[in-house]
Amino acid sequence: MISSSWSIREFMEKLKDREYQDIICHIDQEATAAERLAWKKRDVSSGDDQRLERYVRFLKDFVLFMRHGVKTTSTRKFDLNAFAIKRDTSRYRLN
Repeated sequence: MISSSWSIREFMEKLKDREYQDIICHIDQEATAAERLAWKKRDVSSGDDQRLERYVRFLKDFVLFMRHGVKTTSTRKFDLNAFAIKRDTSRYRLN
């Protein structure tokens, strides 16, 4: 996993200035790894479990935003411009 502490800011910093497709790939991999970890840790209820589940939810919402421009509650609160992460909207433009 890119962020071992399940920190959204840490994850975003590591993605800074990467290409669009590379960002999508890393988000997918991070979300998959975090979700697998969350499933393994479901036996124990603690603050860490809730943090991990929020991290997984943010990653899924973030990839939804990057792919389709849909902002959810978690992505609305987060300033993506601060991390120089831009969506590739070129495929949506009309000629």
